[in-house]
Amino acid sequence: MKNNQELQTDVENAIRWEPLLQAAEIGVIAKEGIVSLSGNVNSYSKKVEAENAAKKVIGVKENSKDLAIDYRQMAIEDIDFEPKEFDVVISSLAFHYLKDLKTIFGKINQTFKKGGSFVFSMEHPVFTSRAEQDWFIDEDGNRLHWPIDNYHDESKRKAQFLGHEVTKYHRTLQTIINTAIRSNFDIQEISEPKPSEEILKKYTEMKDEMRRPIFIIISAIKK
Repeated sequence: MKNNQELQTDVENAIRWEPLLQAAEIGVIAKEGIVSLSGNVNSYSKKVEAENAAKKVIGVKENSKDLAIDYRQMAIEDIDFEPKEFDVVISSLAFHYLKDLKTIFGKINQTFKKGGSFVFSMEHPVFTSRAEQDWFIDEDGNRLHWPIDNYHDESKRKAQFLGHEVTKYHRTLQTIINTAIRSNFDIQEISEPKPSEEILKKYTEMKDEMRRPIFIIISAIKK
């Protein structure tokens, strides 16, 4: 049976061999088969990786999960991570609020290891072309059609969101796709989400969501 020091050393070595992890970030204490991990990592995937590495070591009876994730609250424009630090970056409905998409995509690309996955969603250009972002209706309030105007005018739009005026930046579909390509990403898939048949049956008012896209989701990898 391993003593505490031997078990601690084995867990430290196991963590050291994991490609996602920096052993210096993670403290290890072993006592009677119970291993405590401490410190801060910058992603949930690293936390899981460290905990799984400890579990695999022979002699570990229990893993005390004291390892914390380092959450950072900042403007996207201010991100400044180490090169090749991440395997995955996910952004949800944020980029249409940013003026300079090219710089942001370039920064994100620098944080990736080769083959890293970049998945992001944003409001669809069909949705952002007009600041009003609403249907044309008749005198009885029936939705006639979704208008698109000033599509090639890639500039800011003052829109209403949850009762507040917000600034959004409209871009054409070709600009979004080409900016990703020119930022050294290979696009793998593009999705324009729509309600499922199940949702349409359950919520009949969703039928108009089939008439135009609201969002676009793009999956890409670093070249």
